[in-house]
Amino acid sequence: MKLNWGVWIYGLGSGFIGGGAGSIGAGFGGMMTDPTDFTTAHPHHLLVLMGWTFLFSGAITAMAYLAKSPLPQIENPVAPVGK
Repeated sequence: MKLNWGVWIYGLGSGFIGGGAGSIGAGFGGMMTDPTDFTTAHPHHLLVLMGWTFLFSGAITAMAYLAKSPLPQIENPVAPVGK
């Protein structure tokens, strides 16, 4: 039995990145909510907010992927031509 690890890892990684992409929105939301601390004049605060949001949101989405696909699919061997 051979497992398709490549597709599974790709899905897990894309789930993490897709979930973390919401950190851009969190950065803009922080700028609108507290423009004195979260501004381009203080990029450290903004980047820390976006970094933590990326990690948490990405982890939640990756865990949702694991709930849907906890293990890689079994690769189907290709049947010989003519049989």
